[in-house]
Amino acid sequence: MKKFLSFLLLSVLVLVLAACGSSSQEEDTNTSTNEGADEAATEETGEKVTLTVGASHTPHAVILEQAKPLLAEEGIELVIEPYQDYVLPNQDLANGDIDANYFQHIPFLEQKVAEEGYDLVNAGGIHIEPMGIYSKKYSSLDELPEGATILISSSIPDHGRILSLLEANGLIKLKDGIDKIAATLEDIVENPKN
Repeated sequence: MKKFLSFLLLSVLVLVLAACGSSSQEEDTNTSTNEGADEAATEETGEKVTLTVGASHTPHAVILEQAKPLLAEEGIELVIEPYQDYVLPNQDLANGDIDANYFQHIPFLEQKVAEEGYDLVNAGGIHIEPMGIYSKKYSSLDELPEGATILISSSIPDHGRILSLLEANGLIKLKDGIDKIAATLEDIVENPKN
């Protein structure tokens, strides 16, 4: 757990640097705000830096709560803004209401940047929530009959992970040589149980 928190601290520190750099650039182009200059001056004087991070309630906000004391030791006050949905954290980050967000995987970020035209970047890798295959009818995938129906998320950025999970359990085969995290339904080349 300590190793994970250290990694998280490093990731958050990368976010701090990215956020401060972003704020300083905004100051150059937008003279109505001095937030970037204030943050830079705070870093140089050794005073506390405030980092506001938007996060989903569970587990991301919970993880950040554990990182608070580690960041405090580095002179960073972490303010956590919890969110109930997956739309507002990117909107608020793009609008400058928060310094960073912590809730999404790269395919989702890339989709939102393409759809909304956000000027957001991935500042570092984080954990990815585990996925599972669940059934009320079957206690094992071995029991899954020919022609069974499997319901998957309607969130297209999740399809690569879902299809990779189905492939790892022998339910489908994906094309060779593709980026499995970006796999789509069209990348299925074998479906032995139809």
